[in-house]
Amino acid sequence: MISDPTSTDTPTAVVTGANSGVGFHTTRHLVEYGWHVVMVCRSEERGSEALAAVREEYPDARVDLVLHDLGSLDDVVVLSDHLRALPRLDALVNNAGLYRPSLEHTADGFETTMGVNHVAHMLLTLRLEDRLRRPGARVVNVSSEGHRSGRLRRAPIDAILRGRQPKFGGVQAYSDSKLANVLFTREIVRRWSPDGTVAFSLHPGVLSSRIWDNTRGFVRALSFLIRPFMEDPEVGGRATAACVTDDGLAEDDNGAYLKKFEVVKAAPDGLDDDLALELWRVTEEAIRPWLSDDGSAPP
Repeated sequence: MISDPTSTDTPTAVVTGANSGVGFHTTRHLVEYGWHVVMVCRSEERGSEALAAVREEYPDARVDLVLHDLGSLDDVVVLSDHLRALPRLDALVNNAGLYRPSLEHTADGFETTMGVNHVAHMLLTLRLEDRLRRPGARVVNVSSEGHRSGRLRRAPIDAILRGRQPKFGGVQAYSDSKLANVLFTREIVRRWSPDGTVAFSLHPGVLSSRIWDNTRGFVRALSFLIRPFMEDPEVGGRATAACVTDDGLAEDDNGAYLKKFEVVKAAPDGLDDDLALELWRVTEEAIRPWLSDDGSAPP
């Protein structure tokens, strides 16, 4: 349930994966800056705990919780319809992310890492186009420096989306999904910035977060070795919130990739406009059954 649904005087942001890590701290900082935040979480228990923690820290905050699973595109449709009913929507933070060490599929037939980290967020963004393709609206896609290892030209993109390439690797799938976040941002700006939309992708830092819980083998061992050097997710949340609120960044660097608070150059594949367009077109075709009520963007 979203509180005070008729109020239009407070800027509103939606944050996916808001129950922990970057999403939770992004929520905290946006609330601190006076925003109304809708927290999108999959787990009722974890989401309710996160909501209570924010309200305890900021008793006067406007913050709400909605429960949806980005692993189901049908659920993403329900979520988008819910959000389209908001009196205003100023920012979408596509933060929810996961890592799977072995090949798994969503109920809709997408490889799970790519399906949640990229496909679901693209569907959600496109279904909110009428709210986000306008002056003052922002889309922030939480990516990773891991995008530099993404290889979306190693197989047909549809095969990568569905996990049908000859050899699956969990780290490669994660890197591919993070490259997809960067390319999706680039294509949003190409298509929507003439109408006023601002979009960024960012690496929020090497953070001590729940995403390491599902790692195995070498990656898990490495995570234990470097954990003492990882930053608190609060840093990543503050950097992500800045992408929503920093007007100077919007004016000068629309479409940029940031490493925490600094604009840096993305990997060469992340700057490939042809690859960005191909990814958009292939993904849009794959999710077309869930875009049947005019949620899709024009070419």
